[in-house]
Amino acid sequence: MFTAFSVDTWRSDLAEQKRLHQEQLRTRLRRLRRRVRHATSVQRERALIYRLLAGRFALDSPHHLLLRMLARSAMRHMRRLEALLHELSGTATSGLPRRWLFAWKYWYARQAPRKWALLQLKYQKSRNEIEQAAPTNGICG
Repeated sequence: MFTAFSVDTWRSDLAEQKRLHQEQLRTRLRRLRRRVRHATSVQRERALIYRLLAGRFALDSPHHLLLRMLARSAMRHMRRLEALLHELSGTATSGLPRRWLFAWKYWYARQAPRKWALLQLKYQKSRNEIEQAAPTNGICG
C-alpha cells in the first residue's frame, strides 16, 4: 500500500529525471552547434585561401585548376554545414569571427612565393589524408 508521501516522492523523482535529461540534451545540442559553427568557419577560411592561391597561377595551370576544385569542395562542405546548423536552429555563420591564424594565412596566400604555396598545399594534402585515415569519433573539424 502506498501512502501519499511515497507517491509524491516518486513523482518528484520522475520530474527531476526529466529535468536532468532535458538539461543534458540542451548541453549536447549546444556543443554540437559550437562544433558545427567552428567547422563552418574553417571551411569558409579554406575556401577563401584556396581562391586566393588559385589567383596566383595561370588560368591554364594544373595548380590553378586543383586549387579552384579545392575551393569549390570547401564551399560545398560549408553549405552543408550551414544547412545542418539551420536544422539545429543555430545562428547564421556570416557573423562568425575569423580564427586568429586566418590573417597570417591570408597574408601568406597573397605574398609568399608560389613555390612556398605549392609546398604548403602538398603538406596540407598529406595532412588531410592522414586525418581521413584516422578515426575521428564523430568530431567535426
